[in-house]
Amino acid sequence: FILHAVPGAGGGLEHLNSQVSASRDLRFTDREKYEDYLSLISHEYFHLWNVKRLRPAMLGPFDYARETYTESLWICEGLTVYYEWLLLLRGGVIKRDRLLKAWASDIERWQGRPGNAVMGLRESSFLAWTKLYLMDENFANSGISYYLKGGLVGMLLDLEIRKRTRGRRSLDDVMRLGVERHGYPKPGFERRGFEAMVEEIAPGDWKAWFEHHLDSTTPLDLEGALAAVGLELVHDVDDKADVDSGKKEKRTKKPWLGWQLKDEKSALTISSVETGSPASTGGVSAKDELLAVNGMRVKSNSDVEQLLDYHGKGTKLALTVFRNDRLHQCSVTIGEKPAGSLVLRVMKKANVAQFKRLEDWLGKA
Repeated sequence: FILHAVPGAGGGLEHLNSQVSASRDLRFTDREKYEDYLSLISHEYFHLWNVKRLRPAMLGPFDYARETYTESLWICEGLTVYYEWLLLLRGGVIKRDRLLKAWASDIERWQGRPGNAVMGLRESSFLAWTKLYLMDENFANSGISYYLKGGLVGMLLDLEIRKRTRGRRSLDDVMRLGVERHGYPKPGFERRGFEAMVEEIAPGDWKAWFEHHLDSTTPLDLEGALAAVGLELVHDVDDKADVDSGKKEKRTKKPWLGWQLKDEKSALTISSVETGSPASTGGVSAKDELLAVNGMRVKSNSDVEQLLDYHGKGTKLALTVFRNDRLHQCSVTIGEKPAGSLVLRVMKKANVAQFKRLEDWLGKA
C-alpha cells in the first residue's frame, strides 16, 4: 500500500500486487472522513481480484499505444464500488448504519443526474474515453458514470441472485467462479461472459434483466429491491428556523433552480445547469458568472441560498450574469425539490422474512 498525502489530491490506482492511493490529508481526525478514505483503500484492494485477476479479455494484455474500448467497465469499476463499503462492513471496520449512509449518498447522486434518461450503463462503459474521461460542463445532462450506476446495479444484481436462489447463492459466488475460471494469467472473459457466469450460478433467463439494467435508460427499481430486504428510502427533512419567533419547523421542500455554483476567489460561477430546470428554461448557461439577483450583489453560494429561501417557490428572479465578457439579464422562476438528505434505513414495520433476508445480506446491526 503506497499512500500519498498531497494537497488537492485524491483517488487511487490498482496494480497486480500493490496499490497507490492519494489523499488531501492523512491525519484523519474526523472519523467519517477516515472511513471515506478507507473505502478508497478497500476499493483498490478489491481490484486485486476484480480487474487485476478477473477481467474482460479486452483489458489484458494491453496495447498501451491506443485506447481500449469495452462495455464491461461497469463490472470492473461498478461492482468494485458496490463491494468497497461491503468489505469494510464484513471486516468489522464500520457498522451497518455507516454503510447504509454511504449507499444513500450514492443513490441520491444517481437520482439527481438527468443523464440517466440519455445514456445506458454499457454505453457509458464503452464511451469512457470520450465521455467520462473528457467530462465537460454538460456531462450531467448527457452522460452517466459507470462507477456510480454500476455500483447500484451491482447491489441490485446481488439482491436478484439471492432472490432467485432463495438465499443459497449471491454475487460472491459469481466473483469466485470468475476468478477460478478466468483469473490471471488465464484469458479474461468475453463480451457476454460475465452474464453467462451469473446464469450458471443462478439458473434461469437473465436476458431481460440485463437488457433493462445495462442498456435501458428507464429508472432502476431501487425502492422495490430494497423493500424486499426491509429497507426504505426517505428524505431526512431540514429544520427551518423562524427568525422572528425563534422556533423551528420541518420543511419537506426547498427552493431549487437546478444549477451548481462554484465559489472562486474572484467570481461566483455557474458550473453546470440541469436540462429542464428553472435555470435552464430561464436562459442560464454553464460558465456564466453570477453577479446579482434582483439587483443585489451575490458573492457566495450562501448569499444565493439565503435569497432563494427568502423569496420561495414561484417567485421570479432577475439574474445579472457575465457571459463571454458581456453582460446578460436572465429571468428565472424558483422551483422546489425535496428538502434534506436521502436516508436509507430499516423499515419500522419490516416483517420476519424481510429481517432474515437483510441479515443474510448485511449481517446483524
